[in-house]
Amino acid sequence: VLLITQPDRWTAASMYQATRIFASNMDAKMAQRFYNILLLPRIRDDIDEYKKLNFHLYMALRKALFKPSAFFKGIILPLCEFIHVHSGESLSLCRGVRDEVFLILQPINIIWL
Repeated sequence: VLLITQPDRWTAASMYQATRIFASNMDAKMAQRFYNILLLPRIRDDIDEYKKLNFHLYMALRKALFKPSAFFKGIILPLCEFIHVHSGESLSLCRGVRDEVFLILQPINIIWL
């Protein structure tokens, strides 16, 4: 049903609003699918075209962190699977979510040690 609304024509602000809805109202599996199918390609295209991340897409990434499992499975792991990840993409994404991801990964590092 979501694809009928043509999300490839959505503005960055509308992607943020859709991310808010999926992060707050849907379960982790549905949020992961939204992040993987719609949000991640939009972020990659935006960085590829403008060489930086749009503010609204940055806010969408921050909002996506409210479901950490969906965030890692829908954005981080698929991004790691791409062979041709440009350094600009990875730098933009790392700058965008550096502090929030650190707060999530810090307990994992403590457990790992």
